[in-house]
Amino acid sequence: MMKGVINSGLLLLFGLGSLTSYADPWQFSGHIKYQLSRTDYDNNDLFRKPGDSPAIDHEIDLRLKAEKRWRKWDTQIHYQLLAVAGDTIEARRTLAATLPGFINRPLLPGDDQRWFDLTKVTHDGQSSMAVHRFDRLSIGYSAEQWVFRIGRQTISWGNGLLFQPLDVFNPFSPTAVDKEFKTGDDMLYTQRLFDNGSDLQMVLIPRRDPLTGNIDSKQGSLALKYHGSAKDIEFDILLARHFDQPLLGLGFSGDIAGAVWRFDINVTELNNGDTANIAIFNLERSWTIKNRNTRGFIEFYRNNLGARHKRYNTLDPELVARIQRGEVFTLARDYLVLGMQVEWKPRLNSFTHWIHNLNDDSNLLQIYLNFDWQQNLLLQGGVTLTHGDRGSEYGGIIVGPNSVVGTGDTAFLRLSFYF
Repeated sequence: MMKGVINSGLLLLFGLGSLTSYADPWQFSGHIKYQLSRTDYDNNDLFRKPGDSPAIDHEIDLRLKAEKRWRKWDTQIHYQLLAVAGDTIEARRTLAATLPGFINRPLLPGDDQRWFDLTKVTHDGQSSMAVHRFDRLSIGYSAEQWVFRIGRQTISWGNGLLFQPLDVFNPFSPTAVDKEFKTGDDMLYTQRLFDNGSDLQMVLIPRRDPLTGNIDSKQGSLALKYHGSAKDIEFDILLARHFDQPLLGLGFSGDIAGAVWRFDINVTELNNGDTANIAIFNLERSWTIKNRNTRGFIEFYRNNLGARHKRYNTLDPELVARIQRGEVFTLARDYLVLGMQVEWKPRLNSFTHWIHNLNDDSNLLQIYLNFDWQQNLLLQGGVTLTHGDRGSEYGGIIVGPNSVVGTGDTAFLRLSFYF
């Protein structure tokens, strides 16, 4: 199926791109990224093999891009080759097979539930995996007040800095370092632009039932979002039917004393009649310290589906479903985030994020550097450190009499080459 869909899509897009002499030439570009990471686990952590040295992992991301515009039309075609290998992968596979209830997110993106199957696994070993896929394959039309787009693409909504309550379509993890490209989804998208600066967006994302493989309305998403402003406050109103559950989202942002404040909340009616609500509030400010551009923020995140008092062995099924779908990345209810970015040199920036679990008093500290080595080379490196009592989210969740599952302390080096 994948081969036929890909061939048909490419023929359509290339054919449309060659219909008119008014078209811009095709733009070709891409990147290749390699990441090496080392993670130290506690002796009683199930991710650590007995007698093993720290876990060593490798990641490769190749992206080839072809884009074209002609008159009011445009098309995007992005091909990806992704590969992962290492000790942590093997441990995850073992835990998923032997530990009941272990939450195991996919190692690499797949298309089991997407409208089109544009992903193929090229290698699947015990400690390594590789796929190649199309992450963008869309055609769009833009007029003065209307935008239409169909195919594999992305959309980002919300005002969160690390956490994103309104961005339920493949949001980035709060600890993600590379946020250059979101994973694409197959969707129908339209936008209406109004003269007063407001706009209305509509997204329809068909999905397949993971058991039958058929398109199922209960697995899909239909969302409308209106963005407007009133005096000095910008606001968003989101109405959606997401995985067969009604969702209402509200977002607000404004200025206060030289800083920017933002508030987002989504409220979902669950199948049992209860409601799930996820919210963030943040403050962000930029300033200069000794001629260095500096940006700092504080963000509070609350998810009423999250666990309290280290009760991680009895997670709410609705929370687990959202974690498996890649919409939520934490287990507890309340978090406080402090973040800072400093531009030490025009090509050297540091990023520091401290995530504090307010329910079990555990912490995650992430520090990394971005160095624009050359015009087409980006070097990134840093550490992620965890701390907490036994049984806490970042200290190690208890899964047996003498065993825990934790996040470990990780150091990484990432090199990105653009062409």
